[in-house]
Amino acid sequence: MLTAMLLVLALSIPDTEPQLSETELKKLFLACDAASQSGLVDDADAAACSVIYEALKDRVFGGDSRRLLEWWRQEKSKRRNEAGVPAQ
Repeated sequence: MLTAMLLVLALSIPDTEPQLSETELKKLFLACDAASQSGLVDDADAAACSVIYEALKDRVFGGDSRRLLEWWRQEKSKRRNEAGVPAQ
């Protein structure tokens, strides 16, 4: 499902220009999360999502996976609240 878009974007992350913005990386990471929650991630998607995770962690969160995890938790909570879904 996500494979073509994610692979093209993920493979462009390391050294090529233009690099993805913080907003784009976050959107892709959240798309990976949503796809994984619905079971729609194949091996190629998982590989692309892994590259996106690393780029987001390094570029946006200074390599700190704990900060990324905290942001992700807040983002999931915010999205659940916006959708009217009770907290787990």
